[in-house]
Amino acid sequence: MGGGGGTYDSSALTYATYENCIIYFNSASGEASNCYVSATAWAAFTNCCFAPALTSAVAVSYSINNITADPQFIDKDAGNWRLRANSPCINTGINESWMTTGYGSIDLDGRTRIRYGTVDMGAYEGIYEGTVYKMY
Repeated sequence: MGGGGGTYDSSALTYATYENCIIYFNSASGEASNCYVSATAWAAFTNCCFAPALTSAVAVSYSINNITADPQFIDKDAGNWRLRANSPCINTGINESWMTTGYGSIDLDGRTRIRYGTVDMGAYEGIYEGTVYKMY
């Protein structure tokens, strides 16, 4: 049996934590092709977007803020993992203090990590498009 195109956790000796992650559209052989957590492993998912939902492992912890909706990437087939304006992953992460300084304060594009008050799920922050008005 294979599995875990996005994640693979099988050790009872470690505890994996996932926060603000998008684990979607991955593949591998076996039943759990996107996320795999064996019955002996320990894993926690908080404010994550993944599908299908993990149900087989007894040692998995979920917060109420996980979603299984399509993350709405701009163009996944071309490798553009940035979020569309209508993505359910925008402004749905958990802000952490380390996200305001150093490398933690920028996304993979080198842009400010926390925009518009709340961090996005995933590796890129969504940026609103449109006209900006400056009031005097």
